[in-house]
Amino acid sequence: MDKRDLLLDDWEWETLAGAKALLKPFDILTQDLSSQYYPSISKVLPSIRLLQEHLTEIRNHEFNDVLIMMCSALNLNMKDRFVDFYQNSSHIVSSYLDPRFKTEYLSPNHSSVGADFAEKRVVVEMRNLTNLNCQDGHDSVGQHSLSSISSDDIRALHDNRISQLNLNRGGQGRSASANYIIITNEYKKLPLLPWSKDPLEAWRSKQKDGILLPMIPVLKKYACIPATSVPSEQLFSSAGDLVREKRSQLSHKHVNVLLFLYKNA
Repeated sequence: MDKRDLLLDDWEWETLAGAKALLKPFDILTQDLSSQYYPSISKVLPSIRLLQEHLTEIRNHEFNDVLIMMCSALNLNMKDRFVDFYQNSSHIVSSYLDPRFKTEYLSPNHSSVGADFAEKRVVVEMRNLTNLNCQDGHDSVGQHSLSSISSDDIRALHDNRISQLNLNRGGQGRSASANYIIITNEYKKLPLLPWSKDPLEAWRSKQKDGILLPMIPVLKKYACIPATSVPSEQLFSSAGDLVREKRSQLSHKHVNVLLFLYKNA
């Protein structure tokens, strides 16, 4: 029996090849954001921008009418679906605090609005956390050391004074508002990192550098937000495999421990 009518013709092969070129970056970034290693929310805005730029560049290729319509539909759907992401403070601040991205992908029209908002928000967060630490008594070391110095020991008084002055100049002082500007400026001077680098490892190396220390509590607040719900859904599936009819007597404590070992062993 002749089956040649079931074979794909040249136009159909061309359409499939073009669809593959269009959708391949979507597949790569979807796998990256949905991985089991808990990618941070900081990757979301850069991923959106990279996909939008990919669609803009690939439109210059010689596509047939179907592929042109497909490319336009993808572009419109992305704009409609993700337009609110650029107004979300968690997305903006997380991307800003990621040393791979900073302000590079914060605004869809390459303006500085998103970058300005992120920087102001980080400054507010640092100021609030500093004030909170002061109220909790965590920032009273300098006061105790000053009160313990004898008033006739002029040399020790000088050493204590210059210590506080150096903290202010380095962005670590308690009272100077300009300290936060110094910190963010120093952060922006650092070179951007490749996509494959772990931002937490980069920040861990900065814990020994005094000037960026006030930013680390802000990072901890935002970096823990996962990019997608995939890791939690995977954990729910694992829990369903673990707690079965024949193992229904497991206590919630043992279930928690077994799931923790399964995900982290």
